[in-house]
Amino acid sequence: TEQMRTVASNHPYLLLLGLKGFLLCAIDISSATLAFFIVWILGRSYSDLGTIILVTSIGQIIGAPLWQRVQLRAGSRLTFFLSAAVYAIVCLSWLLADAQEPLTITLARVFLKGIAAGGILLIGQALLPDTIEYDRLRTGLRREGILSGMYTTIEKFSFAIGAALTGVYLGASGYVAKLNPATGEQPQEAITAIYYCQSVLPAALIMIAACFMIFYRLDASTLVALRREAPASA
Repeated sequence: TEQMRTVASNHPYLLLLGLKGFLLCAIDISSATLAFFIVWILGRSYSDLGTIILVTSIGQIIGAPLWQRVQLRAGSRLTFFLSAAVYAIVCLSWLLADAQEPLTITLARVFLKGIAAGGILLIGQALLPDTIEYDRLRTGLRREGILSGMYTTIEKFSFAIGAALTGVYLGASGYVAKLNPATGEQPQEAITAIYYCQSVLPAALIMIAACFMIFYRLDASTLVALRREAPASA
């Protein structure tokens, strides 16, 4: 339809959809395998897992306002690059983790990961109103419902894809879901897959998301110029 064609011509919005899709896939793959990593790689109990998830959430809550301050000073693009870089580095640091790692190191790692996640999620949400306003100023049409709906659909689709890819990858690697960590051992290929799902794959997907941000050029000055040119009724 004509509306969908004009939406497709909103390049900042399309870039945002790509960015959001890849970063949510990264977060979902990491989240989906966290319990496996804590139990099978670090050899910790499910009670420790609860503490680790809590610390991750605290980091994310603390991180959002901190990154918002960075955004006000450095702009959205640089803030995303910084938070994405921190997230990727923390993810890759899981490659160094093993059963001898002290719990304090694990908690410090997931706390930093939570802070970084707060930044990339903040920017992903903060850019949506800008792309919607850009669409309105450029076309004179109010399509907040359509654009917000497509954005939400991408979010759900990305989480579904992340979970599906994780299941397929672990299954292909020989992961045995019914095994008890106290009495059995996973195949080495499955252990390697768990490592990769916590480290390499999320880091790579976040870097792909950052590539979309490289081409994202919509900023405050562009919107100000469009507001001046737009009719008063727009």
